Formats: sequence, structure tokens, C-alpha cells
Amino acid sequence: MKILSLYIEAFGGLTKRSFELSDGFSEILDENGAGKSTLAAFIKAMLYGLDGTGITRDLTANEFALYRPWSGGRFGGTLTFKTAEGAFRIERYFEDKRGANKHLGEWRVIDTATEMETDAFGEEPGRMLFGVDGESFMRTAYLSSRGLTAERTGDISAKLGGLDGERWDMGNAEEALRLIDRRRTEIRTKTKQRHGTKLLDVAERELNTTNERITEATAALEAESRERQSIAVIEERLAAQSEKLNALTKIKGAADRRIGEEKVKKEQIAALSARLSQDKDEIAALSRHFPDAPPSPETLAALDADARAYSHLATTTEGEQMSHDALPTDDDIATLRTLIKEREDAKAALETLRVQDTDGTAGGAGHSQRGLFILGLIFLFLLPPLGIILLWQRAKRKAAEATEAEAIRRAKATEKERAEARLEAATTAAAAALSAVGLSPDASGGDIDALHVRVLEARLAAKTEAQNRARMAELAARIEGVLSAYRDLPATEAIGVRVDTLRELCRKLNEKQAMLVEHSTLLARLNADTAPAEAAVDTAEVEGMIAILKDAIAKDTTEAAAARERANGYRAIADALDELYDLRETQVAEVERLSKRLSVLDQAADILTEAKEALEARCLGGIRKRISTYTDRLLGKKFGEARLNTELALSFSEGGEGHSAEYFSTGLRAIGDICLRLALTDELYPCDPPPLILDDPFMALDENNLKQALALLSDLAATRQILYLTCHPSRSGKADM
Repeated sequence: MKILSLYIEAFGGLTKRSFELSDGFSEILDENGAGKSTLAAFIKAMLYGLDGTGITRDLTANEFALYRPWSGGRFGGTLTFKTAEGAFRIERYFEDKRGANKHLGEWRVIDTATEMETDAFGEEPGRMLFGVDGESFMRTAYLSSRGLTAERTGDISAKLGGLDGERWDMGNAEEALRLIDRRRTEIRTKTKQRHGTKLLDVAERELNTTNERITEATAALEAESRERQSIAVIEERLAAQSEKLNALTKIKGAADRRIGEEKVKKEQIAALSARLSQDKDEIAALSRHFPDAPPSPETLAALDADARAYSHLATTTEGEQMSHDALPTDDDIATLRTLIKEREDAKAALETLRVQDTDGTAGGAGHSQRGLFILGLIFLFLLPPLGIILLWQRAKRKAAEATEAEAIRRAKATEKERAEARLEAATTAAAAALSAVGLSPDASGGDIDALHVRVLEARLAAKTEAQNRARMAELAARIEGVLSAYRDLPATEAIGVRVDTLRELCRKLNEKQAMLVEHSTLLARLNADTAPAEAAVDTAEVEGMIAILKDAIAKDTTEAAAARERANGYRAIADALDELYDLRETQVAEVERLSKRLSVLDQAADILTEAKEALEARCLGGIRKRISTYTDRLLGKKFGEARLNTELALSFSEGGEGHSAEYFSTGLRAIGDICLRLALTDELYPCDPPPLILDDPFMALDENNLKQALALLSDLAATRQILYLTCHPSRSGKADM
């Protein structure tokens, strides 16, 4: 069917307008509000009448009210079309008046050849021409930027071949899927919720909490170790300070006794000065190892902990390197099982033939032959002619039986040779496959099971090894970050050696600094004691140093007590580790139980979904192929495989995973819906399609996709009539025609 011309007396905002359409592509380019969408609605009204005659404020549900001119009165026009039977003109006018046919108005169809009225098309010429009602026509042959998405109607279902009948089966499948989904939702929604309250969410959250507590307890155990080390350092410092305090106390007591011993004091001063100079030189030499400052005790303790952890991981992973490339895959193991079964089947078949070969069947015949032979001998003496005949019969029968036995033997020999050949081929194939994975050529199914276990264990070992090496890399980076500040440490030495060297340098520097303080104090006191008049000043200085040491001892004692309290607190947290491990085992079992249940539900849902998709494919397979043809034409393989349910909701499958068209961008979704409409018109109207009315459906397309879409229209115009309405020259299709 082709539309030849339109005349609008009055319809919406259009008045006394005429339009001539070509058989192929016709374009109307006009500004917004010029009545392009009204023109499309006029075509539908001429073919089917108007929807909605009741009083409603929703104009989209009341075409009569929407397109009635504001001035009121009679409105409508004519539509001239041609078919294989000839050319006809529909004259239809609407008017505000009561009556059951108000939405149909006053209409008649005129045969233009005779200008005589005809009733060949009934009240709705569109239904007679296309086999669908007005709603179905607008959902297939009419494409608008305001409503591209197709929806199922009764007529569309009928034209697609019993789509409604299949909906009962799919309704049952969907009800089962909804039931499975409810059960699955009790465990977890389709996507894991961060703060979900489903059973599996709660179980995993509780397990995560327990893992966090275990991590906290493990960290507390390490923190306790650091605190104990810190306490040991403080106690060493306290011992040294106590020793210094005792020394200063003795020096103070001796100062009073050594007044007047100037010569001895001068010798002591000379010796102390030399020792002090030596101490300064040694301190300077040691200080060169620390460009900025020596590391703090906390930094050293952290380095020690990281170095021990690194050494432990290095020892654990040492010798565990192995190549996993040669391990057989699950498919390889399945192939091995098949080859072994084939070998055993061939062996059993050969054994059966051998058993049959040992069961001879000639025994009975032999007895009958011997009886005949004896009887022939008897008659040979009594009645020679009869005896000769019996002996001749025996010889003849024996020859026939020998021939038959030879034929049977040869048949059995041939069958046995085939069985032996089958066994040899199966044995050779199995031996080659088994040797390839390091197994004996005569390995059994149990050996395959053991190999499978070893493969699984090797995969787990590889994963553990990778985790350990990642942790080693992290520790090494952290240690190197600290050691890099001390350039004199040889980079070629092991991490543990460099950490030990750094700790030893710090110990020596602290020791030398303490000795420097001690020697400086002694030298200052001796220099002061050289003059008897300054003895009181020297005593006061020593007393001040003693006071400083006592303050330092008090401070370190308080710090040690606080460290012990922290260590005891960490110990209280770490003591819960065994209980937490037991709790985690229980929680892991619960998570696995719920996960298995969820997996079973997912598998059931997948099976039902496949069955449902098979039902859909039976009725919608042709449309899907057409959609894919159009999408491939416009976008290449960007969409994947087209999928369509019984409600004509469009989705696409890519990599085995379905995606609703709603997830695509506005432009891609518009292309998908356009392709769906084109596929529907191809399927619903294979012989004489209605005109394709395009009301600016390409507004969301970019330049490249628009060019492809217009080129497609150019191709379609060769086989169907297209009325293209647009408001912008950039979307004009004339340049592509």
C-alpha cells in the first residue's frame, strides 16, 4: 500500500494543507510547531479514526480532544492511496456530536477510477489493509522521538503467530523464577549489598567482623612483642643510668678526698682529655653513617619486626617455586578418564571373546558321529551294503560339520583381531596421554583421581606462594624506604644484615655518646677540682647531674610501667585468638552453606531462564535476527546478540550475559528501538508493508550514527514508502537519497 496524497481541511493546527508523496522517500523539513507530528496523527486518523471520546484532562488519551481545532466545528480531510486493486480515497470528518461512532466520524471510501463509493475496506481501512488495529499500527509503522519503544498488543501477538498462547507457559516459568528470586532474596539480592540485611550479607559481615578481630588480636600480639622490646630497652637504659648515678655519687664522694692531689688529678685530666678526644673522633665517625639523625628506638623496633617477618616469609617460600604451566587442566583430566574407560572396555570385550572361544560346541556332534560310526561297523559285518551307506553318511556329515566349524572359527578369529586392535589402539592412546602427565601407561582411574588432587593442591600452593611473595615485596619496599636514608649501608647485602648493621651502629653511637657525657663530666669535675677554692662549685655541678639522672630514672620508670600496662592490655586482646579461630570456623561453614544454597537457586533460575528464552525464540527468533541485521548495519557488532521477550522488551546478550537496552546511552537506545520497529514491520507486513512514518526519530543520534541511519532509509526506500519528518537541516535525508 502506498499513500499518494493528503488533504487536510482542518486537523489540530493544520488547515487547508495538501501533501503529495512519492512511492519511495518523501521528506518534510519544517520548524518546530509546524504540524509534522500532527500530519502523522492525521494519517492514522484517516485509516483508523480517533481514539478517546470521553471527557478526560489527559489529552494523550483523547485524540479527539487533542486534534479538534480550537475554533471547533467539523474537522478532517482525505487520504488517497493505491494498492494492487487500484487507487482509493478515504474521506473522513469528525464533529462534536453525540453518537457511538463519534471517534470514527463520517467516512467513506471512494474508488478513484469510478468515483464510486466502496465498502471493501469497512470502518477501519487500516485494519483491512494491514491486518492490525490503530494502536498496533502506531507501535510498528510510526516512529517518533517521543516514543520509540515498541510494546505488545493483541493484534501484534496474533500476527507474530500465537505469542499469547506461549505466554501461559512463560507465565509459569516467570512465576517459578519469581519464587526462586524471593528465596534468593532471603539470602542475598542479585548484587552484594555493602550494608545488606540478608542472611548471607549478615553471615559475611559477621565473618568479616571476626576476621577483623583476629587481625586486631594478631596485631595486639605483635604490639605486645614491641612493647616488651621497648621495656627491655628502657630497663637497659635504667641500668646504665643507675650505673652512671652510682659513678657520679662516688665521684662526688671522692672529690672531697682528692683535694690537694693535684699531680694525680693532672695526669687523670690528661688521660681523660685524650680519651674525650678519641670519643669525639669515634662519635664523628659513627655520625657520618646518619646524614640526618639516627633512627629512633621505635623505628629500629619496627625495622626488626619487618625484617623478622620478611625472613620468615623468605624461609617459608624458599624452595616452593615450581612451574604450574605443565599441570594438566580439568579438560585434560576428563580426557584421561575417557581414554582409560575406553581401554578397560576394550579389554573386557576381548576377554569376553576369549572366554567364548574356550567353550567348544562340537562335543555333542562328536558323540553322534561316533555312534553312527559304530553302527556302520556293525552293519558292515551283518549287512555290508547298509554298513557302507552308514559309514558314507558319517563321512559326509563329518565333512559338513568341519566346514561349518572352520567358518565359525574364522569369524571368531576376525572378531578377536578387531577386539585386539581396538585394545591396542586404546592402550596406545591412554599410554601416550598418561605419559604426558607423568603417569604409568597402565595407570587406573584411582591414579587419575590422585593426579587431580595433586593438581588442586599445586594450584592452592601457587596461590599461597604468590600471596607470600606479594607480602615480601611490601615488607622489602617498606624496609628499603627506611634503609635508603643511610647511604653507607651496602646495598648488595641482605636486608637482615643491613638492619643488624644499622642497629649495631646505633648501639655503638649511643654507647659512645654516653661515654662522652661521662668522660666530659669527669673531666669538668677534675678541672674544677684542680683549684681547691672551686671545690664547692664542682660539688654543686655533680649534684645537679645527679638530680638530672634521678629525674631521667623516674621518667624512664614511669614509661616502663606504662609500657607494661599497654603490653598487658595487648595480651588480654591476644588471649582471645583461639576462641576467635573457633568462631570463624563456624561462621565460614555458615557462609558456605548459604552460598551453596544460593548457587543451587542460581542454577535453577538459569535453567528456567534458558527454557523461557527457548519459548521466546520459537516465536521471536525471526524478529531477533532482523534486529541484529539492522544493528550490525548501523553499529557493527557493538550491541551483541539481540534478545526480545514476549512483551517486546529489547535487550542484548554479550559474552553470555544479558543487558537491558535501558543501560545504553540515549543515542544507542534510540538506534536499538528503531531497529526493533523496522524488524517488526518486516515481520508483520512481509508482502505489502504500510508506509513507514518517521517523526524525527534520530534526534539523539550523533553525526556518524545519523549518517548510517539515513543511508539505511535510502536502501529501505527502494522497497517501501517512507515519510520522513524533521525540523533541522542537519538531520535531512535528501542529501543521502
